[in-house]
Amino acid sequence: MSSPDVVDILDRSKELDRLRKEQEEVLIEINKMHKKLQASKSIKYILFCF
Repeated sequence: MSSPDVVDILDRSKELDRLRKEQEEVLIEINKMHKKLQASKSIKYILFCF
């Protein structure tokens, strides 16, 4: 492998790591929203039962 190939691989690896971190942050936000929705559904269900 030539030096430019190694540099290209390192650059792509850094980009993949950045995207992976970004994806993890989005997933955390989605999970937070999901928990809030589940809680609100539970409250609505309880209110309608009475």
